[in-house]
Amino acid sequence: MNPAVDPISGQPELKHTPVEIQRLDMHWHGTILARRPVMMPEVSYWARIRGAGYHAYIVAGEQPFAGAQRALSAALRATNPGPLLNGDAGVTAIISDGRVEAVMVMGEARDESARDRFAPFMAIDRLTVEQRNELLHGGAESDRGGEICACFNVSCGAVEKAIACGATTLDAVGGATRAGTNCGSCRPEIRALLRAARLKQAA
Repeated sequence: MNPAVDPISGQPELKHTPVEIQRLDMHWHGTILARRPVMMPEVSYWARIRGAGYHAYIVAGEQPFAGAQRALSAALRATNPGPLLNGDAGVTAIISDGRVEAVMVMGEARDESARDRFAPFMAIDRLTVEQRNELLHGGAESDRGGEICACFNVSCGAVEKAIACGATTLDAVGGATRAGTNCGSCRPEIRALLRAARLKQAA
């Protein structure tokens, strides 16, 4: 904080605070979704986003990949009980009694669609064998398709994925993605996607 203050009020000079920006070259990036908060180990960067029934973390680091992966896996298990399963493409998941307790994907490049791909699995009470395999293989790749819910930055692709995973009502989609649970302006679009899915299933 700039030490300069107003001579009369003593208030700090908030509108003029110098900062220094330095580029960090991250060796790895990751996305974590967990039902319970995760106590983050020492990483260069992390941010938490509250999802519908889960906490999402965006992480990145300058630390060696293998050590960071071990530390983050241990942190996941500390608060989200269950067996730790290693999948493909840097995916690690904790699945207990068929329910996803936590899932993490790590790699050298930032995975922009990871949260959209994995969030619908957090709304499923018990995974089928096919859903479990899909999760451990990195989730289904799909186009985000543009933003449908501005309140919670939920893409059209995330809503379609939630519907495909069994969210067949407006409330179920909201429970899986948070879309349509705030201002409500996107609810007509969600209804249209639900209708389209029902028509496709009936065809």
